[in-house]
Amino acid sequence: MFLRLQVSCKPRSGPGQVNSVPVIVRVTDINDNPPVFSGLPYAVTVPEMTPVGTTIFKDVHADDLDSGVNGQVYYSIIPGDGRGDATDGYGIFSITLPHQGLVTVNRSLDFERSPVYHVTILATDRAQKVSARLSTTTTLTVMVEDSDDQDPVFEYASCPRVGRICANPEYSATVTSMEVSGVLSVKPERIFAKDLDAIGTPVSSQTPEDDPPTYTWELTTTAFRVDPEGVLVVAEENLDRDPPNPGVYTFQVVAREAGEDGVAAAPITITVVLNDVNDNPPRLPVYPPVSIQAGAARRVVATISAKDIDAGAYAEVEYSIYHVSNNGRGKFSLNATTGELAVVGPVESGEQYSVTLRATDRGALYGQSILDVIVNRGPNTGGPVFTQPHYSVTITEGAEPTSAILTLSALDPEGDAAIYSLVGGNELNHFEIGESSGTLRIADNLDRESLDLYTLIIKAEDPDGMSNTATVSVTIADINDKNPEFVELPYSFRVNEGVKNVVVGTVKAMDEDTGIYGEVSYSVPEEALFSIDATTGEIKTKQTLDYEKQQVHLLVVTAQDGAADPRLSTATVTVLVSDMGDELPVFSQRVYEASVPENQADAVLTTVNATDPDSVPAITYVMVNGDPKLFSVEPKSGRITTATCSVLVTVLDDNDNPPVFSVPLPPLTLPEDSPPGTLVATVLATDADGTRPNSEVTYELVGYGKAPDYFAIDGESGAITVKVDLQAEQESDFELQVVASDGGTPQLTTTSTASISVVRVGEEPPPPEVWATFTDAHFSAEVPEDAAANTLVKKLTVLHRPDSPKKLSCTITKGNEEGLFSMEVTAERHCGVMVVGALDYEMWQDYTLTVVLEAPEAPPGTENRQAQVNLVEDVHRMVLVVDGSPELVKDNRDGLVAVLQEHSNHIIGIEKIESRRFLGNNSIVESDASATDVWFHVVDEASGRLLPRRHPQLEKLAEEKMERQKLLFHVTAALDGLSAKDIRPPVLPPAPVTEPPPVPVRKAATLEGIQVALIVLAGIIVVMGVVGICYICVQWKRYVKHRDETNKAMVVVAPPYERVAGSVIESTKEYEVQVLHMSVPMDDDSVQDLTLDSRPSHHFSMDNVSYITKQQLSDESSNRSSDGGGHILEDHHLSHEDWNTPPGQRHHLGTHQHLPHISAMAASTPSGRNPAYEHFDDHDDEDEGGEGPLSVSATNENVMFGRRGLTEPSPVQTTTEL
Repeated sequence: MFLRLQVSCKPRSGPGQVNSVPVIVRVTDINDNPPVFSGLPYAVTVPEMTPVGTTIFKDVHADDLDSGVNGQVYYSIIPGDGRGDATDGYGIFSITLPHQGLVTVNRSLDFERSPVYHVTILATDRAQKVSARLSTTTTLTVMVEDSDDQDPVFEYASCPRVGRICANPEYSATVTSMEVSGVLSVKPERIFAKDLDAIGTPVSSQTPEDDPPTYTWELTTTAFRVDPEGVLVVAEENLDRDPPNPGVYTFQVVAREAGEDGVAAAPITITVVLNDVNDNPPRLPVYPPVSIQAGAARRVVATISAKDIDAGAYAEVEYSIYHVSNNGRGKFSLNATTGELAVVGPVESGEQYSVTLRATDRGALYGQSILDVIVNRGPNTGGPVFTQPHYSVTITEGAEPTSAILTLSALDPEGDAAIYSLVGGNELNHFEIGESSGTLRIADNLDRESLDLYTLIIKAEDPDGMSNTATVSVTIADINDKNPEFVELPYSFRVNEGVKNVVVGTVKAMDEDTGIYGEVSYSVPEEALFSIDATTGEIKTKQTLDYEKQQVHLLVVTAQDGAADPRLSTATVTVLVSDMGDELPVFSQRVYEASVPENQADAVLTTVNATDPDSVPAITYVMVNGDPKLFSVEPKSGRITTATCSVLVTVLDDNDNPPVFSVPLPPLTLPEDSPPGTLVATVLATDADGTRPNSEVTYELVGYGKAPDYFAIDGESGAITVKVDLQAEQESDFELQVVASDGGTPQLTTTSTASISVVRVGEEPPPPEVWATFTDAHFSAEVPEDAAANTLVKKLTVLHRPDSPKKLSCTITKGNEEGLFSMEVTAERHCGVMVVGALDYEMWQDYTLTVVLEAPEAPPGTENRQAQVNLVEDVHRMVLVVDGSPELVKDNRDGLVAVLQEHSNHIIGIEKIESRRFLGNNSIVESDASATDVWFHVVDEASGRLLPRRHPQLEKLAEEKMERQKLLFHVTAALDGLSAKDIRPPVLPPAPVTEPPPVPVRKAATLEGIQVALIVLAGIIVVMGVVGICYICVQWKRYVKHRDETNKAMVVVAPPYERVAGSVIESTKEYEVQVLHMSVPMDDDSVQDLTLDSRPSHHFSMDNVSYITKQQLSDESSNRSSDGGGHILEDHHLSHEDWNTPPGQRHHLGTHQHLPHISAMAASTPSGRNPAYEHFDDHDDEDEGGEGPLSVSATNENVMFGRRGLTEPSPVQTTTEL
């Protein structure tokens, strides 16, 4: 808004001229009016299938009475009321053009999810201050119209549902065989399908067609299209991702069936990101001139910045100085990354520089700008200023004099150079500083013990005398120059034998250094019988000591400090072992044998005798294994230790126990069509006699009536089978009488009876007279803790099982509070304990479960049994090593278990008996078949839980010397003399390496694979041989032809000798590739090009190059003539053999140009000498200062090369490299 005024001015008195001027008053607007929406309310209805990016509402408009930017309105969508419920349109819709207010679809719509959306639109003005901007909101109601986008689903009442959709519907129907038509009875309900859309589209069922439909594609963008093959391709040329163009295209694609009223699929959203190419150079702005003060100090002039609208690596810009006027290139530096332009050289007042700056991207595109720098003279405002007022530095006392400690820097405001000096804290003259460099150095040796901290005052002064100071604190650090020293030497300790992990004594060492250099740690050799605490120096026994083996032990203890390269010292500790009488008495015999008839009391068996190796022997005889009611041992008084031996008493067995049937046979039923050989049942009888043949049981079928004619029994196994066809006999009931007899004398027998009913066709089997029950009252099992779900832990065997698993029920009633186990009836109609949860050995090692068995045929009441599950881990397993084969140990398994259980007072479970394992070379597990490993674990008899190896009771049994030897001795006796050697943890094999399966090889019909390979290889060799022979023949013909042509065309002339160079640059021989310098006359056009060519027609080749050596010249000196001036005659010819020299005499030489005075030098050379091989100065006498002849070198030094076959030498020479 403008106000136009006219202002007039005239004098107050007297006539005067009146002057008038126009005045324009501009009224500035403030942002005091918020935007106001018009055309309210806003509402729109859109189809559910509207693609993303479609504009659905264009009538959003708000007016702001303010002007300028205060009246500009921008629109956006915000969350509604902060609720974030399903009807909130925030995120579903968007306004991509804030200044227009066009509402577009941002996400796919779903009528079933929400039929209506409330979109909160925010209108905000664009005041310059964000805090002063005013805004207002309104609501756009978007009603979603349902579309046919949901598939029909099958429905019935009992169908399992996911949400409101029937998941995996299943129908079933039965059809009677041989029927060809009829109505199916579908279960659970008739087949019914409905559409999930609300518009109620009718559902029709049909059989899927074989031919796939064709589709048309609809896209919400014109930049891309879908070809007939369904491939998304670019539809527009020259797509550009750089601003203001979009770099990312997001659009929707709808597939519609071809034809009228084709059904369209739900739209899918595709995002295409355009990859950037480097098509835009960086752009630098125009910089105004910059003024700086004169001086030599480094100063930042300006920071330049370029903009590259490319993306990624192409937008990374590197800055550089392209040109500086007034020869000022060395006075400016530019940081390539940050763009910081600085003055790095001295500049004087009145100078002016034009710096051309360049910004280059990764694609080598660049932009330039010029910055003018004007140098002015400024006042001396003060002395040099240090970069920091206080410095701290730490050095070691062993630092050498002149060592640099710290470099200080002080900048003068005017850029003048600073002069540094030490003005305080250096009374001992231990430090010095460079006047111009500011580097602080050590001037004399330091001693931390005398003084460990220096406070130095450094002054920086400019040429005008103005200065500033800074403080430097120098801390002297200690170095590791002292060894640890043991105190209270010598060390002598005493310890009792037979004890482990007991304290022997303590050593102590002191170190005068500080910090980690004074921290002392102790160690002993790894193979020592003792261990030491690294911190306290406390020494303990690592294993039990034996007085009888060694009475004195010398232990070397090492003390070292904590440095990376520690200093150390050692001390010898004497350990005296005290005898404790721990040696076991030794029997004169390992096994005593005696025989006694049974039923005879007070019979003398034998007398045992033992000796004690201890210094004070005392022996008491005690019977530790055997029935004290049947046997006794006379002891002695004064018991010190006890020892055991095995007394093998052989009791003569009398056949006084008849066989006993384990389980009586229940009534049996058998179909009449059972063929001969059908197994009817198996009987089992055992004999309590201890030896054979008294304990051997045989079976015989006696029976009643015709039973022996129709049934037979196996005399050894007790298996009863059908003997003949049962259909020939009308009798249906048979009574069997089974006689079990032993092999003793007199022979004892036991008889058991069983009834068998033959079920005839049309008859029902008799009802069972027994009910289901467990075979045992207590079961135990082991399971690993990583057992997967539904793993079978134990099958509880059930006797008299019902005919169907459905008639049997197994339930856990106690001990399964965590729900880790369940019971299932197996297919064999037994009760199976299953794992259903994750087991954790560290949390719980065993479980005791109470299982209830129920069957419909059982009388009132249930059968309860407890099953305890133990998880067997490696920590439970122990191995007993026996000197004998596994077969012999297996024969004495029961006796071995009895001995182990008697000595451990626990239940012993033997896991396996196998050949002994041991670690061989390279830590490979090997086996020894002559020895045996018995793997076993121990179960606590009271709690039923597995005991780990490190349980105190098991450690005592396996590691204490006396208990260990006692157990091994009794095991040896139980194994009939097989020696028990050791009890140890198992030796586990390394993890198996999974090898890939072999690649199948298809063999030929008549030849093996190796035969075919050999034939193919032979063929290849023949073909290659023929090709090689042909190639050699062709090359030989070319060589012969070329040699003949060369001999005809060329005549060898010795060119004048030429010194290659005054000094030879030696190079190293590599890979037999050598640089050969040779003289090549330039009068022949054929040698102008000195490149090597393998073609025979080229004149310049290795055949044209010859060697000129000292030896050849001396051999030919008698045939050589020279003129009065000493020049070599040019008509002298050398044969081809005279020029050739073995290839080993080639030498590396650098490339040099020939000198014009070669001929003169050759003329002044004594006769018979090669001037290129031997060097002489102007003196004829070597003793007068000449260099004399060069020494002959095995590496072919000073070898001269000549060009062969030239008729006239050219005065113009050149040297090239070959």
